[in-house]
Amino acid sequence: DVPLLARTARRTRAEVRQELGIQEETKLVLYQFGGHGSEWALQASYLPPGWVCLLASASDCACAELPSSFIPAPPHCYLPDLVQAADMVLGKIGYGTVSECLAHNVPLVFVRRSYFNEEPFLRKLLEVNNCMVEMTKRDFFSGNWQPYLERAVQLEPSFRGPTNGGEVVAEKLADLAQEPFSRELLGSQVILPGPILCMRLLKFCSV
Repeated sequence: DVPLLARTARRTRAEVRQELGIQEETKLVLYQFGGHGSEWALQASYLPPGWVCLLASASDCACAELPSSFIPAPPHCYLPDLVQAADMVLGKIGYGTVSECLAHNVPLVFVRRSYFNEEPFLRKLLEVNNCMVEMTKRDFFSGNWQPYLERAVQLEPSFRGPTNGGEVVAEKLADLAQEPFSRELLGSQVILPGPILCMRLLKFCSV
């Protein structure tokens, strides 16, 4: 088994909020739900009073005018820093989003994706760690966000597992590359990752 593979924040919550000009006591929603186009009009009424929504990408800012409670993230920002600075993430279920929410114990308010095979497994991972609220598509597109956001801010995510899955995978691949490589393996049906096969062929040919 491999631990969670997740990017983690490089800066503290306080440092990021200070750069954004957002007070510590202000509730901050990180919006990662791009792809709606210029016709998508965000409204101040979508948020509880006094809350701020940070738009993670340029595509999220495509509408002509943004309410003052919706602010674009700085260009070229490191997304895990924003996740850690937020009180919750509003977006779609995907491995990157789920792993970063779990790694920083930040709840994910999500809208179900149709025909996305990974969703049941990722949803279960969020559920067992008390890290999710599902919003219906109707309420998302109608702007009825407040009940879901207010529910999410009450959650206490409980993920305590390691997040060094990338290092573990790299070590396993390095070990595999060091294993003896025989002529019999050249004619076998064993499938190896491309970089590992190249490394082992180079070692074999140099003998």
